[in-house]
Amino acid sequence: MVSACIYQDGDAYFLIVKFNDKIIFRVSLSPEFYSLLVFLGFPICS
Repeated sequence: MVSACIYQDGDAYFLIVKFNDKIIFRVSLSPEFYSLLVFLGFPICS
C-alpha cells in the first residue's frame, strides 16, 4: 500500500512516500510549502 506524509526533523521538512512501510521517495520542503500542506490537511508522520 502506498502512503504519503510530512516529516519534520528540526528546522527541515520532508515529504515522505512509503510503499508497504518502506520509504521509496523523500523530498525536502520549504517552510512555506510545509505550512500549505498542513493547512490543506496533509497527514504528518508519527
